[in-house]
Amino acid sequence: MKISKILLMAILAVAGSSLWAAELYSNMCSTNDLLKKWSNSKIAELLPKGGPNDKYAVKIINDNAKKSAIISFKIDPTQVKGKTLTLSADAKGEDVAVPSKKKYFGTKFMIYYKTAAGKKRWVEGNVGQVRSGSFSWKKLTTKAKIPDDTVYVLISVGLQEASGTVYFSDIQISYE
Repeated sequence: MKISKILLMAILAVAGSSLWAAELYSNMCSTNDLLKKWSNSKIAELLPKGGPNDKYAVKIINDNAKKSAIISFKIDPTQVKGKTLTLSADAKGEDVAVPSKKKYFGTKFMIYYKTAAGKKRWVEGNVGQVRSGSFSWKKLTTKAKIPDDTVYVLISVGLQEASGTVYFSDIQISYE
């Protein structure tokens, strides 16, 4: 009897927490108009059926490993202060080469924030598994607890000081 009560409480806790999650942005690059809302979007190409299951995909190519090819999207910090921000997408890479030994170069899938006190934080979730090389579609997720005094929030995807091609599909931002 005790085990079933504990199990029920655990199920309710998980279900309750997912009820509080709110979608902030979905399918963020599914049209050219949406893609244009990203800074540096001219380097990205929209492929209407280039993603998994014929979903849209954004293709970013970088031929110069000494430079970055990144698109970014600003988030209004008042919407996410004190919340956990989640960035998720499907990603695929072709011949991503990282000449530097810096572990954060290569495929970029990041949440960046800055607080009023000047604290800066760059958060990348499970991107390590797809940092370089060629890889088929993988689900990426990055989560960041956004402090109450945050003044700037930015989402960035692409290639940081790496050559190759990356694709992102079904880009979502939510918070809880």
